[in-house]
Amino acid sequence: MLSKEKIVSLVCCFITGYFVMVATKGIFTGKYELNEILNFYAVACFVLSFGLRPALFFTDIKQALINSDAVKSVVSSTIVNYINILGLILIIASVVLRVQL
Repeated sequence: MLSKEKIVSLVCCFITGYFVMVATKGIFTGKYELNEILNFYAVACFVLSFGLRPALFFTDIKQALINSDAVKSVVSSTIVNYINILGLILIIASVVLRVQL
């Protein structure tokens, strides 16, 4: 992994940590509603998945859309896909909670 990819990966991990800390603090303080907390965790999942695939930031968009296997990830692509699916589930749950409230 190149140094610029390491920097992107590290920045994404710090941003993920920030969102997780804000959401966790919101749980304990009661500052945010449940749908907002789910949004924080969903954004953390998406940013983490970007951090696990730092080559995506430096790949041509056309190439990334045509051949998703061309973008290498730090961990198995299955794990990255599961993290993305978890983020989507959290977003959907947040929308459902928002509609019901």
